[in-house]
Amino acid sequence: MATLPSRYPAAVWTPYPQWPTGNYTDTNHYKVVWHKTQGGDGVLNWYPRSGGIPKFTILSTGVVHQHYSMNKYDRALRNQSGGVQTNLDGAISIEMVGFVGQGSTTEQLVAMRKLSAWFVEIGIKTGWLNGPPTTGARTRLSQNAWDNGRGHCGHVDVPENDHTDPRFVSKEIAAIESAWNGTGSMLTTTPREEWYKLYNQANPLVENSVVSEVQDFLKHAALGPDGKLKRYYGFTTDGKRGAVTDAALRNWKIDRWGNPDAGTKIGSKAWNEINRQLFMVHVQEDVAPVNPVDCSAVIAKLATSEAKVAELEAKIAGAQRELA
Repeated sequence: MATLPSRYPAAVWTPYPQWPTGNYTDTNHYKVVWHKTQGGDGVLNWYPRSGGIPKFTILSTGVVHQHYSMNKYDRALRNQSGGVQTNLDGAISIEMVGFVGQGSTTEQLVAMRKLSAWFVEIGIKTGWLNGPPTTGARTRLSQNAWDNGRGHCGHVDVPENDHTDPRFVSKEIAAIESAWNGTGSMLTTTPREEWYKLYNQANPLVENSVVSEVQDFLKHAALGPDGKLKRYYGFTTDGKRGAVTDAALRNWKIDRWGNPDAGTKIGSKAWNEINRQLFMVHVQEDVAPVNPVDCSAVIAKLATSEAKVAELEAKIAGAQRELA
């Protein structure tokens, strides 16, 4: 396989030079290995102490950190002597901040999909080596299947390792798989027509998981008319399609298409736009720019203070000599 680009354009470069690596021993069988950190965003501070550093970390905020070049192996997998090579054999480890079986934030799902789509662009094979990693109770890949495998798997599938992560839920699997062919939804694995039906016919008095997904989108992932993230739904996600949810959906549709008569149901146009906004290549962060601070006056004062201290020290030394 051709040499991979060294860095993912959407990642924050966060290397750990005290834990260097080298070239892969096999560049014909790249394997994307998904993990869960079993902890929070502070994992970036833990890596230097452990040395078990992946290629990428996706924080709860959806920010992606890259720790090693794509052409250098990472250090997230156990490797025993006398068996297969794990890290060196084309493994590309991704740590998802969070806990097994508990899902990921909407921002993480967007980041997972974007990164998975980039893998497709650079030629990394799609598909699961051992089926979707949704359970911790499964047989690991054989040495031959690992050596000759190309595609995606979970930490639970890697030989010579004993971890059982990531135990992804359906939304996480959908986020990855939808990137492989550019279709589908990370919101739900329900077919599109059935999804419409479930949302549009939802009973406002009964909790509905599809309604919860739309509420989460309107709260965390929808883009306003200026292209920046905007919160249309500011209430607790309760899965009930009432007046508040309808109003939030309608306001989003008005902002998107400028139609004051926008309805409160979801059709193919709204569905495709929801997916476009969730899956778009450039997800913008609504962060105010940091203005540089002019420190010249402070530096000048420090220099004056240092000169005065030196003058006082000289006077003290002179006085001490006279006393002696």
